[in-house]
Amino acid sequence: MAENKLDLEELARSFLGASGDFGETLQFLGASNASDLNSGLYDVEAKGRSADSEYTAKRMEERGDSFIGTQMSMYAKAGVTFDGSPIKVMQQTEKNIRMDIMTTRYNAVKEANLLGYKSLQEKLAAGRARTRAVQSFGKGVLNMASSYALAKGE
Repeated sequence: MAENKLDLEELARSFLGASGDFGETLQFLGASNASDLNSGLYDVEAKGRSADSEYTAKRMEERGDSFIGTQMSMYAKAGVTFDGSPIKVMQQTEKNIRMDIMTTRYNAVKEANLLGYKSLQEKLAAGRARTRAVQSFGKGVLNMASSYALAKGE
């Protein structure tokens, strides 16, 4: 009976000796969770940026079409014919509007890709932290078992 108590005491001492490894395991798991959360936030932000840019591009297109329509009606009201310089001005105006819309979409794609890259980096960091957690836990179990075996004289 006394031998059993000694075994439990040695087991408790062995566990306390390995508790640092188990604490480290919890830290790595916490870091993994934080990285997973950050990754999700980057993904949401990327989707939001894409949606915002589509909305902005659509409004720009509507305002541009309205502006071109107003420009045409002002020329017509003034009796200007649609050849030569006036048509070139309208074509350049439309080209500028379309370029602004394309630039808006392009910038959104660039930002979304950058956020996607950051999300990927966070996912990789989470995976590394989980790997380190498993390693730390295994190290703790081995330390606990070996110190228990040494204490028992095995």
